[in-house]
Amino acid sequence: MHLRGIFAAVFVLVLPLPGLAGVMQYYGFDVKASPWQPAPNSTQAAAAFAAEAGLLRTITFEEELLGMIPGTSVLGDGTVLTSVQPTQGAIVEQVDQSDMYNWNTTPGGKNYLRLAALEHSTFGRTYFRFVFSRPIRAFGAYFTGITNELGVHYLTFDDGAAQRLGVRTQPTLDPQISFFGFVSTGIPFTSVTFETVGTPATDFIVGMDDIRYSAVPEPSAPALLLAGVLMLAAGRVCGLVRRG
Repeated sequence: MHLRGIFAAVFVLVLPLPGLAGVMQYYGFDVKASPWQPAPNSTQAAAAFAAEAGLLRTITFEEELLGMIPGTSVLGDGTVLTSVQPTQGAIVEQVDQSDMYNWNTTPGGKNYLRLAALEHSTFGRTYFRFVFSRPIRAFGAYFTGITNELGVHYLTFDDGAAQRLGVRTQPTLDPQISFFGFVSTGIPFTSVTFETVGTPATDFIVGMDDIRYSAVPEPSAPALLLAGVLMLAAGRVCGLVRRG
């Protein structure tokens, strides 16, 4: 590989698109000569996403046990990860300096999530689903080893309308890191599915790390009490109006 430094890449902030009203997408990607180099475009996209998403929780995989994750597994923060098809697997791995396509993005960390097919198959679809313990309105992650030369990648969810967002990448087989995230103003949702279409299963290997999401706050006890008082007051006012 004759890459030197970081190739120029594109950072784009996409405002709501036609047919995706209420969904803002944030993405940036960097083609890199090694996994240890900075990724300024991806970092900038992640910062813009965080500024819009608000308070975020992050899954770094640093506390997860290494090795294969069962077909359905509960991660440390309560998120459930499911391999929707039996020929797929999720593996928590540590950084291997000889592995240029999948690496950790947590500062000072080592672990990342590796998504892959488990056995040979023909072209088709692969699915991994994240189910959250509370409704969320925003989701983002760093992707490594991802390329549209081997398939088209999507994040799907339902915020009152079925949404299918393409994970943007550079058209290259060289190592690259991407950040992709979205913020929805629709109905909060509880699951996000990562889908790849048209990839031979033997070539389907993608790394994900630093998954972050914004959970919808639960109403506090004082807020619930105030709401109850206001409802009672509104009922009394309506009663007085009827009697008047």
